[in-house]
Amino acid sequence: MHFLGALELIAASALGIIEPLVIASKEENEEATEDEASIRTSSSRGRGLPPPSTTNITTLNSKVSSVLYGVSKQSTTTNANDHNHEEWEINPISCGTTFEPILNGNLQSLVVSSTTVVQETEDIMFPKGSMFYNRGWVIDLGGAERKAKQKLLRYGGLGYIDSKKSFNGVYASGVLHFFLPYDYERAHEHAPNNSNNFEQHVVGDTGHQMHSSKDAQDYFRSVIVCETNQNRSFKACNLEQDVSYTIGGVSLSEVHYIQAEGVSYLGNNICVYIDIPKLAEITTDSRSNADDNKNNVDVSVGIDLQISVTNKRVTVKDGACSISHVVWENVPCRDLHLHLH
Repeated sequence: MHFLGALELIAASALGIIEPLVIASKEENEEATEDEASIRTSSSRGRGLPPPSTTNITTLNSKVSSVLYGVSKQSTTTNANDHNHEEWEINPISCGTTFEPILNGNLQSLVVSSTTVVQETEDIMFPKGSMFYNRGWVIDLGGAERKAKQKLLRYGGLGYIDSKKSFNGVYASGVLHFFLPYDYERAHEHAPNNSNNFEQHVVGDTGHQMHSSKDAQDYFRSVIVCETNQNRSFKACNLEQDVSYTIGGVSLSEVHYIQAEGVSYLGNNICVYIDIPKLAEITTDSRSNADDNKNNVDVSVGIDLQISVTNKRVTVKDGACSISHVVWENVPCRDLHLHLH
């Protein structure tokens, strides 16, 4: 799960929880040319990154590459034909997780309808059978994770505070409905410095005026859904084949696992990539107070994501479908500024 761990570090740095990330080492800066040093100096101040290093050329050239590796800032490239002098950046990325401890981005807070999720009234270590899963999606541990924790309990836990709990569901569990908000604050960090009147055109939080555009592609590039990284049987749920996804009101005919470094566990892929379809639309958070909607104050604007298990053969015993991370890529405000004009 190195990919998800890197995203958490980036998020913590952007939120000011940890010190800003510095990419280049002291030795690299000493050996750098004048142009390279200039790029890396700007990197330490902002979001500049060196070009990605990967042997997976297929992934680098795919749509998912902007989440995994970032995008090239062609406007600041010293030589557009020289890949080694390019400056890269990560688009504004948001993440929700169920893994504990959670620094920021609790996936449970993004659930729209609590009726589709079985509340955590029981001890997380308590085994949950079909009776629970028939009532809705269950916050639960995988079999291997529960056994590992039971062994640790004999020794007082040995100081481990992490927990790989996740949303787990089968066909009878129904629809798991998330609302993914457009992260205006983080996306605004990418806005051009000369766009002083930008706020009146953007859709987002903090009371900005609503724009007539409902096209979700103007605000979101992609969504990634990940399952728990654990040892699972070959009969366990497959997020690519056994689950249906509806994003922005559009039902997707197919999704695919991401084939890349850091997005697999024990040789099995664990994250699927969802490209925002053309007809997908943004919406407001249905949980917002009616008066807030009327006055357009503190109303979250984002996109709906609905997940349901379609394969009736998926069972709790063999391995229910699990959702532990949802990552969504916001359109930077500099690009949104172009879309809305």
